[in-house]
Amino acid sequence: MRGSIVDLELESFIVDLARKYYLTLEAIALQTRHIVEALNTAGHHITSLYMSGGQAKNVVMMQLFADTCNIPVVLPKSHSEAVVLGAAMLGRIAVDGVKVRC
Repeated sequence: MRGSIVDLELESFIVDLARKYYLTLEAIALQTRHIVEALNTAGHHITSLYMSGGQAKNVVMMQLFADTCNIPVVLPKSHSEAVVLGAAMLGRIAVDGVKVRC
């Protein structure tokens, strides 16, 4: 994820920047909770979050997800390999799902 923080003034301190960063992480966690609740309401049973990629390295963010959604967050042993493995698995599912008729 990428983003920018605007509206900082010369009088701003590092504490202000840290607060805005943490509030952004909280907002992302609350949005994730909203998605989990919507899926559960629709009949799915979400019992854990599986995270991978660069954001999975952010311990504070992962703890916020777990606390906010009240479910465990599962992290891969290798962040970079998990993304490649997931793409390969989706590719296989996509190929197996296509039926060729002659």
